[in-house]
This record gives sequence, structure tokens and C-alpha cells, in this order.
Amino acid sequence: MLMGNKQQQGFKISTLIITSCILVTSYISIAQKSRSYDDYKLSETALEEWRKGKNGCSFLRNRFHDSVIGNSNLIGLTEKKVSKLFGKPDAKRKRVFYYVMGAECDQKGKPIVGQEYCSFVFLYNNERKLERIFLECM
Repeated sequence: MLMGNKQQQGFKISTLIITSCILVTSYISIAQKSRSYDDYKLSETALEEWRKGKNGCSFLRNRFHDSVIGNSNLIGLTEKKVSKLFGKPDAKRKRVFYYVMGAECDQKGKPIVGQEYCSFVFLYNNERKLERIFLECM
């Protein structure tokens, strides 16, 4: 009978440990998701507007110059995390994402050829982590 109580007690402790691990893992997962906006000094509303400004056609991205350029909180993010925050880039080359700041667009939502416009350039290092953000005008 004494052996049964020890086994039962061991089972209760194991269950408690497993439950604690699940709770801690869930908390960490939730905490990481909530970091998306506050820790990067960007609001969810602002990022939604940014994503709506595909190809810079709506000129919505013009107002984000100060909150993106020089935002050291974004440096070190992975390409995947940047895409999650800012949406799919308007153009992408090896280790470089381009987001058009603002441009006149045609009926298909593409910038009109021949006009000058600026793009936010997100430059990544060999580890695919954001190294630098700058503005490039064409």
C-alpha cells in the first residue's frame, strides 16, 4: 500500500511539471506575438496602413519615413519577421527588400514607368537578418 502512494505521488508531481511546462510555453508564445508592434515602436494600425499601400500607389507609406528609417528596434529582425510586419515587399532581390514609398500607379496598381519615386530599402546580412534600412530614389 505504501508503494502505491509513492507512485501516485510521483504521478501527481509529473503531471504538475508537465502542466507547468505547457503554461510557460504558452505564455512565451503569447509574449513573442505581442512583441510585434510595441517593441519595434510601430503601431498595428500603422502597419495595416503600410500593407495597404502596395507598390506605394496610395502614398500611405510617405508618413512612415521617420518611424522606419533609423528605427534601431528593427535591426536584427529576420526576413520572415519583416515580411510578417510590413507585408510582402514590392520587389525583392538577394538580401534586399524594396517597399515603394509613394508613386503614381496605373490601373493594374503598378508604378507608372518613367516617373521618379523613392523606396524603402531593407538590406539583410548573410544570416538573413536586417542590417540596415535606407531610402533610395530613382
